[in-house]
Amino acid sequence: MFHKQRRKIIKKPTRETEYKLGLFGSIFGFLMSCYYFVFIGSYHDMTNAILSSLSGVIASIVAYLCLKLVDYETRKFAIIIAICSIWGLLSVRFFYFIPALLLLSASFLCFWRKNREIRIIK
Repeated sequence: MFHKQRRKIIKKPTRETEYKLGLFGSIFGFLMSCYYFVFIGSYHDMTNAILSSLSGVIASIVAYLCLKLVDYETRKFAIIIAICSIWGLLSVRFFYFIPALLLLSASFLCFWRKNREIRIIK
């Protein structure tokens, strides 16, 4: 008559470190691409500075938009983040060095870490 309700176990992968590294790398890459436009555009060819900084901004936006893939499609996330970091590094040169390191470290962590799960009992 009165049955005890069974507890449900919900498994969720934890990828908070990769998410935070990707988030900080993409935001910092966006800021450094804008800084590249201001710093290099005033001294050198303006067309080249506009195109390079725009390419770096697009790489940062793509990295930011693929953050939703980190939890359930980690391989795709790691590949896209690695491509974005190299793309930004090639377009904005040494201004994108620290964001590229952050994004590449997120990519390597996705390949290196196994899927660790937490169990939430409800």
